[in-house]
Amino acid sequence: MTRKKEQATNMKSDKTEENLAEQDIPIEGEVLEGEVIAQEESDEKDLIQQMKVENEKLISALEAEREQSEQYLKNWQYSQAELLNYKKRIEKDQQAHREWVKADSLQLYIDILDDIELALKTAAKDANATEWSKGIELIQRKMLGVLEKEGVTRIETDNGFDPMVHEAVSSEPHPAYESGEIIEVLQHGYCINNRTLRPARVRVAI
Repeated sequence: MTRKKEQATNMKSDKTEENLAEQDIPIEGEVLEGEVIAQEESDEKDLIQQMKVENEKLISALEAEREQSEQYLKNWQYSQAELLNYKKRIEKDQQAHREWVKADSLQLYIDILDDIELALKTAAKDANATEWSKGIELIQRKMLGVLEKEGVTRIETDNGFDPMVHEAVSSEPHPAYESGEIIEVLQHGYCINNRTLRPARVRVAI
């Protein structure tokens, strides 16, 4: 009876050891699953790192494109400003050219006025020229009206001598005039748009 009991005890002990041994040995499926998880985590870290690198490259490329776009915009704005300034210069030059051509044309009328004024001075000395001098004066007024419409005006001589618009033909003492006053206008001067076409030729008191 004791022997059977010992055998049963030994068998129970052997089974217990087998169970412990089985618990110590890892199951093949669990080992593979752990390796897969570890590999996935490593791959995920590599992917994240790769995405960071790619993201930095994209940001760098975007910044370069932005700087280039800004440079293109500055160049375009500069070109537009240069074109606008060029157009303004051309328009200014063309306007100046038109004014010079206009001034040259109006100078012909001024020369005719000089002849008319000379004829009137001569007629004033001839008592028989009174009638026809009235017609000459009418022509003179009409020509002055045409010139005024074109912006041409006579240069004033009542405010004393001005070297900017007057040409002193002679300077002499005169009892009726103070120094710097204009004694006589020998030839009228004209200006257009504040630009002198011809200075007035005058005698000046000293």
